[in-house]
Amino acid sequence: MATTFTAATVTYDRSYSPAVTLTRDTTGKLTAIIEVTGLAPDRTPNAEERKAGITSLDPPTVESRSRANRAKTIRFLLDAGHRAVAESVKATEGQATLTPADLSIICYKVSSAIRASLRAIGEDI
Repeated sequence: MATTFTAATVTYDRSYSPAVTLTRDTTGKLTAIIEVTGLAPDRTPNAEERKAGITSLDPPTVESRSRANRAKTIRFLLDAGHRAVAESVKATEGQATLTPADLSIICYKVSSAIRASLRAIGEDI
């Protein structure tokens, strides 16, 4: 039996965190727009990034089509979110090279914001 999804959109916007607008459509596809102040990437996603679910670097936008296992759908969205923000930072002129500490903070902040959005939309994470 196929899972039925209700279309919904939520926005998570808290201090010291990226703002995330999360949309779920009736097929179960998730799209997240991640807003980070100060980013101005000078390129668009390449083919590899698009395959990884990144649809835009300005603002970082990712999507994950519905998979048979919902946990995989969510994991794909989180992974794409981390990568989209990191690539957007790297593509912004004047940004220094990202250190492992920078990448850890990006993963933590983006994961926290996307997970809060998922909870708000009623996803079982």
